[in-house]
Amino acid sequence: MQEKEKLLAIGTFPLITLAEARRKRDEAKKLIADGIDPNQDKKQKKLAAQGEISNTFESIAREWYEGRKDRWSVGYREDMMDAFEKDVFPYIGHRPIAEIKPL
Repeated sequence: MQEKEKLLAIGTFPLITLAEARRKRDEAKKLIADGIDPNQDKKQKKLAAQGEISNTFESIAREWYEGRKDRWSVGYREDMMDAFEKDVFPYIGHRPIAEIKPL
């Protein structure tokens, strides 16, 4: 039984150069040689990138804050978020939560 032929969209002509298209073709051929479906690989990378965005320290901290802010006074809420935005997010807010280890 033969598999159905699959197509890989690399890009459109004016937006991608011939050299870039050839480079992407060669990368796809290497993936196929390694037994990896280039389309599936592309989807997994896209999902991983989206996951990284939602798993940053800042996104998790904001989610934590939203879940607890109703328990706090208005002044404490403001102080808490001000501290995060001034002292924490600029330094580690962009990092994936899995990279952050306790001291």
